[in-house]
Amino acid sequence: MRRRLIFYLTITFSIAIVDIVTKLIVQKNFALHESHQILGNFFKFTYILNYGGVFGSRLGSNVFYLISAIVVVLLVIFFLYREFGKNKYVDLSLFIVLGGAIGNLFDRIRMGAVVDFLDFNFLKIQVLGYQFDRWPTFNIADAAVTVGMILLVATVLFGLGTPKEMDADADYVNEE
Repeated sequence: MRRRLIFYLTITFSIAIVDIVTKLIVQKNFALHESHQILGNFFKFTYILNYGGVFGSRLGSNVFYLISAIVVVLLVIFFLYREFGKNKYVDLSLFIVLGGAIGNLFDRIRMGAVVDFLDFNFLKIQVLGYQFDRWPTFNIADAAVTVGMILLVATVLFGLGTPKEMDADADYVNEE
């Protein structure tokens, strides 16, 4: 189990480090709101600061989002501490979420906002009264949190890592 934990921690810190480094590169090389086309208008690097939450929502102050980010990181760590090794898919999903949460928490502590720069134009929708003409700009941490949460929901909905399935992978729990 120790090797599995080291593997998952490597994933977590790789996500956080890649996220932090890419944001620092964008900040060093772009002016705020500067945009560069990568694949025409479909995909651009656009440097923005997000002082709010998901999709730029504003439900509270910067302190609210900072405290929320700290609470999320602590809750994920607590859950992993109590449940690690019981389901490899839950473990993987939460370590991925943790990597993204750490990356965004770093920004919130450092400057009270999150650097976003991945800018896609592939969806024009209206959700809860908001019109999206482009997909909201995001970062690697956001993508990791999303992927981790999708894996977690799929694990719960489809029973991935059930005891029967875990028996076939018994070395996962018994690994030292």
